[in-house]
Amino acid sequence: MVIVQCHHCKGDVEFDDDADGEYSCPHCDGLLYAGNQEIKYSDFMIKLKIQIFIFFFVIIFFGVLLLLGGKSCTGTGCGG
Repeated sequence: MVIVQCHHCKGDVEFDDDADGEYSCPHCDGLLYAGNQEIKYSDFMIKLKIQIFIFFFVIIFFGVLLLLGGKSCTGTGCGG
């Protein structure tokens, strides 16, 4: 058995060792999570980091293409 403190009412709630999922607190009917939530959070963070990396990679890639794709000005009226 695992004893978890409800973050709503601060009451102690007992769970089986293999409990997993969402449960209702018997004291206040608040929502509790049992099981290995850290793994689910970790998976979410890995996916989020990959999405952020892809987003910035695309921005940098197209930024470099714009910088390298511009024609150089060699004629009169270029200001240089």
